Amino acid sequence: MEKAVVRLLNVSESIERGFCSFCGACIAVCPFNNLSYELSNPSKPTLGDSKFCKKCKQTLCVSVCPQLNVPRELFSINTYVFSEAYEARSTIPEVIKVAQDGGAVTSLLIAGLKLGLFDAALVTSRDEVWRPKPSIAVMDCEVIEAAGTKYVYSPTLLALKDLASRRGVKSVAIVGLPCQIMAVEKMKRLSLKLFEGLSLVSIGLFCTHNFTYEKILSLTNDLKIKIGDLTKISIKKGKLIFTTKDGGSALYSLSKASKDMRTACMQCPEFISPYADLNIGSIGSSEGWSTVLVMNSIGRRILAKAVDWGFIEAKPLSIEGRDAVFKFIEKKVRESLEKYGEYTRNYGDIINADPSKW
Repeated sequence: MEKAVVRLLNVSESIERGFCSFCGACIAVCPFNNLSYELSNPSKPTLGDSKFCKKCKQTLCVSVCPQLNVPRELFSINTYVFSEAYEARSTIPEVIKVAQDGGAVTSLLIAGLKLGLFDAALVTSRDEVWRPKPSIAVMDCEVIEAAGTKYVYSPTLLALKDLASRRGVKSVAIVGLPCQIMAVEKMKRLSLKLFEGLSLVSIGLFCTHNFTYEKILSLTNDLKIKIGDLTKISIKKGKLIFTTKDGGSALYSLSKASKDMRTACMQCPEFISPYADLNIGSIGSSEGWSTVLVMNSIGRRILAKAVDWGFIEAKPLSIEGRDAVFKFIEKKVRESLEKYGEYTRNYGDIINADPSKW
């Protein structure tokens, strides 16, 4: 793999070239508050005065960005090792009503808050026209409001900035896509003041790629669906399924919808996050259940507590289910490795700001 030329000083150029997965990490750490999330620009950070970026010598945004300096180990399938695998589903009626699949994520968060395993949770809900709303949840209703997959880029991590003003929050659960969990890992390794005295639990979500808000708008327009009538987006058998308030649904080819995928997703090797305590998704499990991968002792304890106290029920994932998960892990790594080599040659200064990492 060719080494890159070091020129990148901040994330602004990578944002413009499409290397932004809009995790919200740069917004959270910017010392000048020069990056923000605006509802009028729901697919990437809004950049303020560029002179601050040119003067900034801290380069915190580069250091925490999951799309820059991607760790080499993530391009090996041997990195994605989980200790246990289960099928799980919620036993909470309010969760079952709004669950994407088995409602495992929502129920684990509720269990964690009620049992004192953490004090708050970073989640993403949405407004009435499907724009993402990152927030800090401390009550059941706030967690339930964030239930369901949005399939749009969301700057979930910007909510970290609000933690400092939350008295009594000593531990927090972060729910995010693998790129967001990677950004959290980078932030932890920098020993940022943001995390001083704070205990973190990370729940990763299975991910092949995401869509911009504008893309979802385009797809719903093609299907003659008003975005305000949309209640759920799901993926089954190569189809995007859009469900509306009247109970109707419309299908769209996933491969067709994914043709103009953002560069950030094409280069990303993570279907699951090796840095998470738990990884959760639908691949490999039965209809109405969630697949839960236990990554370490922290994840095992949270899952065991939730089961013991009756928040969820769980059973071992079948061999076929495990094989399905492995297949997606291998596919994501293989395809991203091919693309990463291509982008390193074409955009070396962006994609690999520090060649010594390789």
